[in-house]
Amino acid sequence: MLRYLTHLTILTVVNIINLPAYSADRITMSKNDYIKQFLDYITSVRNYSPATTRSYRHDLLQFNRFLESEFPANSTNPDGLPASGGAVGDQGFSEREPGTGDFSRITNLVIRSYLVFLKQQDYQKTSLAHKVATLKSFFKFLNRKGIIENNPLVLIRSPRIDRKLPDFLTESETKDMIAQPGAHPPTFRPQEGALISLRDTVMLELLYSCGLRVSELVRLKIKDIDFNSSVAHIFGKGRQERLVPIGSYALQAIEIYLGAREKAGAEHDAMRYRHSTLPLRMNPPLTGQASEKQSRQEPDQNSYLFLNRFGKPLSDRSVRYEIARYRISTGLTSKRISPHTFRHTFATHMLDHGADLRSVQELLGHKNISTTQIYTHVTTNRLKEVYNSAHPRARKSKIG
Repeated sequence: MLRYLTHLTILTVVNIINLPAYSADRITMSKNDYIKQFLDYITSVRNYSPATTRSYRHDLLQFNRFLESEFPANSTNPDGLPASGGAVGDQGFSEREPGTGDFSRITNLVIRSYLVFLKQQDYQKTSLAHKVATLKSFFKFLNRKGIIENNPLVLIRSPRIDRKLPDFLTESETKDMIAQPGAHPPTFRPQEGALISLRDTVMLELLYSCGLRVSELVRLKIKDIDFNSSVAHIFGKGRQERLVPIGSYALQAIEIYLGAREKAGAEHDAMRYRHSTLPLRMNPPLTGQASEKQSRQEPDQNSYLFLNRFGKPLSDRSVRYEIARYRISTGLTSKRISPHTFRHTFATHMLDHGADLRSVQELLGHKNISTTQIYTHVTTNRLKEVYNSAHPRARKSKIG
């Protein structure tokens, strides 16, 4: 009898240990805990970029706030949705009492009511599609973890988005834009303005020469540039890496810019004790055991390629600001020009000059070739325009 009871006790302990993890989670975790868990997953496992993670976080917090406002604490909607009190701000997660975060009872109708709410806020189709995609990923994650049994997003379709042809620059417009930093330097001290003009020339050259995303551009370090092979080591979306050739114009611009940075760093050290207001130091000193002499000889290879006036990494917002400034000085005010416009321009010009679609896909770092195919529509439309304007039999005329 004692042996039987001992065996039964062991089985009971084993069964308790082997209980699914989500059973305890559903008792102790709040909705915000699940959101945190999902964000950790897409960051560490799926390798989503910080910008994408922030976007997903914003969408999920907005959905959570909708649940709280529409289904307040201690009330139940017709579908049995449990409510939870407390407000969630964009800057953080509020503390919750255990057991208030039951996503398992959210139904298809609750999701549809949320989409109606978003439409009433005059969101564009692209924004709605993104928010639906966020919820689909989130509830798919919960379903796979066993936190919910039924996914309420299974029958929800994303809004159909009309694919717009990307904006791009002509070759002459591109040339004019790249020439702007030298023609219109910033209104700082002469030395600072000249150095920033060189920096911005490199910035525009690389955007056009390599078709980089702005996030890829600002993350570039000096060590990522192989001057011997004329290639750049790019870290793209999802931490995907690729090698992209650098054109001779861009490579020469980089060498001139780094030489000017080295000189500016040395002059900064020489003027340190002579002036209280110091000029720009675009070449921060090396750390560790590196001597002052070594820091003057060459830029730190671990330093970012693009630095601001204070020697800090350039932000994507600063890149957008500078491009907007050069757009005005070029006179292209009727066009919407952003860093991504240079990426579109790169792909369009490559296809115009005979590059195959697969090669352009690899250079852009697109996961699916369908993303790259949008540029074939651009080139096809341009060919039609050339044909209609140049071919004598393409123009409409009366027959007979």
